[in-house]
Amino acid sequence: MQQAGVETRPIRNIANGLEFDATFFTGARSSTDNVLGPLHDGFKVAMAVLGFERGTAVLPYQMMFERETSALIDLARKRGLVSDPIVRQRLADAWIGVQVLRFNNYRKLTAIRRNGVLGPESSFSKLYWASWHQRLTNLEMELMWMDSEIVGPDYELNPMQRSFLISRAETIYGGTNEIHRNTIAERVLGLPKAPR
Repeated sequence: MQQAGVETRPIRNIANGLEFDATFFTGARSSTDNVLGPLHDGFKVAMAVLGFERGTAVLPYQMMFERETSALIDLARKRGLVSDPIVRQRLADAWIGVQVLRFNNYRKLTAIRRNGVLGPESSFSKLYWASWHQRLTNLEMELMWMDSEIVGPDYELNPMQRSFLISRAETIYGGTNEIHRNTIAERVLGLPKAPR
């Protein structure tokens, strides 16, 4: 990344973070000792990286989502909202969602232990957690009510606001939800390829 011909420009996201950048390769050349895998076989390397991103890289999210769900339940209690049956049901659904994520993670770890790799079924997990997390953060904003609209000095966000904004992009990380639905349809269910 430090060699001549490689330029990176940070991209500030809506939550004021700098997790991404645009990388430009202008006349950049790489020595053969930097090549991963056989020459002209980069697609396999890219698929292995995506498999990691869609698979084990998201395991820590479970713990983060458990803490986030607990914080939301605490917020609902503090605001006296837990007596509302609709809020209670939505909080129960959020908690159940974390448990589903946990068992999806167990399934992934078992597959890695048995096969050494994750197959196309990792798309189930990615599709699930990204969509579930958007629903969770929508509920956070609803229960925060007017406070969800207020930011601190210099666009300072509280953890729930930040999570809500970041979650908007989670359905495109590691492949869009549409890509994962196609992967499940074609590679797991054996359905014909969608017309292009």
